[in-house]
Amino acid sequence: MAFERYAVDEAWLLANKGFCIADAQAIAGTISELQNLKIVDTLSSLKTGASHSSSLLSGFTTTAAALSEATSAAEKILLLAGGAA
Repeated sequence: MAFERYAVDEAWLLANKGFCIADAQAIAGTISELQNLKIVDTLSSLKTGASHSSSLLSGFTTTAAALSEATSAAEKILLLAGGAA
């Protein structure tokens, strides 16, 4: 859906931001996959007796390092472009 919606902006994105719609979709997919894994891990740790101060918040956060480890070279271009903007 994003590609169809933003297809007319493809050239502008490449020229001004350094990434294309497919790159943005890939990074969004990676973030979604990471969050799915993290929430399952967080729920598991809460069930196995994590401290009372534990919460679900850690299941909904990530770091640039974790995202970088999970991304392809094309996605890293997008991350760098976003960081430079």
